[in-house]
Amino acid sequence: MRLLARQDFEGGFEVIVVVDGSRDGSAAAVRKLQTPFPLTLTEQSNQGLSRARNRGAAVARGPQGMR
Repeated sequence: MRLLARQDFEGGFEVIVVVDGSRDGSAAAVRKLQTPFPLTLTEQSNQGLSRARNRGAAVARGPQGMR
């Protein structure tokens, strides 16, 4: 996340983290982060990579063309 925070360009971006059934503390670690950009965390039961990507796209707030 530190490298994302160092981005230097005139556009905006958001980061979406989908925790797909993980119990390793990933979601708790993301909740503790302080970022200079919008960061969205969403959790779901283990449904696999495709559904995690679709979930991330569904909660994205950026313009439709960015997806």
